[in-house]
Amino acid sequence: MSNYGAASGYTFTNYYLVWLKHVPGKHPLYIGNIFPSTGNTWYPPSFRGGKFTITTHNAENTGYLHIDNVDFEDYAVYYCAREAHCEY
Repeated sequence: MSNYGAASGYTFTNYYLVWLKHVPGKHPLYIGNIFPSTGNTWYPPSFRGGKFTITTHNAENTGYLHIDNVDFEDYAVYYCAREAHCEY
């Protein structure tokens, strides 16, 4: 399964793009981030292992979250967001 988020109003490649998982009634969980200009990603230990993959399509200012082998525990609302600080 893939989720995507389209960005506008800023230079897409200058900011980290983050993904969050929110199960109703629980606190949101930080899945990880990507820096679009380099493609470098970071995932906290609970989201490492390859089930979740964050990518971007820079020409379209779009971020993607791929989820492999979707099961009941993956039922949630997923959010993408831009981190507040700029790298340039």
